[in-house]
Amino acid sequence: MDGIYRSRAQIEAGNEPNASLGQKIYRDINGDGVVSIEDQTTIGDPNPDFFGGINNTFTYKNFTLSVFLQGTYGNDILAGGDFLYATVDPRFVNQYKRVKNFWSLDNPNGNYPKLYSNDEYQPSTYMIHDGSHLKIKSISLYYNFPVKSWKKNKTIQELQCYVTGTNLFTFTSYKGYDPEVNTGKEGGYKVYSANVLRGMDFTAYPSARTYTFGFKITL
Repeated sequence: MDGIYRSRAQIEAGNEPNASLGQKIYRDINGDGVVSIEDQTTIGDPNPDFFGGINNTFTYKNFTLSVFLQGTYGNDILAGGDFLYATVDPRFVNQYKRVKNFWSLDNPNGNYPKLYSNDEYQPSTYMIHDGSHLKIKSISLYYNFPVKSWKKNKTIQELQCYVTGTNLFTFTSYKGYDPEVNTGKEGGYKVYSANVLRGMDFTAYPSARTYTFGFKITL
């Protein structure tokens, strides 16, 4: 997708004579002067250029803080939800809030194609998003009670309390629920293999944010 047709002059100078104002502009990949099925090409790459994680542990007196970060850089995500929720077709389902700024005669500078475009479900770079992200995967705080200094203690060898939070925050430009995704299910389309269909987000449920509190006792 190379933008939106905003004037008749653009349509006349383009390669889609049957296009209408507000419609997506598709690229003439093979340069034959006509946009057709022959211009289909591979777009996006689910494989990151870099990926990794950092696990740091800090200790002060009886406290221990553990922080785990992980992320990717350079991978793309096919946002399957855009087929329904960002195609500016509100006849059947609600749309993402961002699509509110769609093209119309009253809003010629809108960032999204017009309502009821005849190419709503055509896969394109319109559905491809940068999946690079940095996630605070977990933070744990521990406190070790000084049981060995307790004069009347003859049973407890170690007593520790802890609190852990997982999937706490994600830094990303991806507009979906969670960039750490491989698959999901949308409408009548069922995705069976996350290993084969990497980088596809069909509105899969995001990683849950959880908090855990507990005690560890060694006798």
